[in-house]
Amino acid sequence: MVEIKRIVKVGFVNFVRSGHCFLGCGVGGYHYSFCYYVLLLLQAVLHSSLDQIKNKVDVTIYFTVGADEDKILALKNHF
Repeated sequence: MVEIKRIVKVGFVNFVRSGHCFLGCGVGGYHYSFCYYVLLLLQAVLHSSLDQIKNKVDVTIYFTVGADEDKILALKNHF
């Protein structure tokens, strides 16, 4: 029983002594997690926005009056 008290006491004393280290690790872990989830969220938003932009792209081609009809049809079949 005395050994358990001593272990708990020494552990608590060491924990208090290294409080700054413990706090620094906690804050660092929090910042890491926060940045990780912000980047995941940003990636999801950007992919969603890119998909919406891809669906809204519209191509318009104007031809001159004397344009060759075969070339116009070839372009139409190409796209």
